[in-house]
Amino acid sequence: MSHSPPTTAPHSLHQEDDLQVGSIVFWGIITVVIVIASVFGLHALTNWYEDQLLPERLYGTVNAQADNEAARQEGLLLAPPAWIDKEKGSVSLPIQQAMTLTLEEFQAE
Repeated sequence: MSHSPPTTAPHSLHQEDDLQVGSIVFWGIITVVIVIASVFGLHALTNWYEDQLLPERLYGTVNAQADNEAARQEGLLLAPPAWIDKEKGSVSLPIQQAMTLTLEEFQAE
């Protein structure tokens, strides 16, 4: 008994009705729309977070610390003359007064 191999014609490799192109295109478009909406939504949420929450948490604290440090340093620069070490003769002077005394000292030489 001779057994012949089955023929494999191109039209018989798959069923033509098993591929639903319309459904694939529809779900592909829906997926792309969902991804784009998610990206824009996350971008908007990130911008809102940076604009609303970060300045209160970071910049408010940093600015308050910087303002306190600037006020402390200005107080030191404008403080009245005071002894730092009387035995060594070290005196703390306001910066403007120290510059005036330095200029007078250099002009006298």
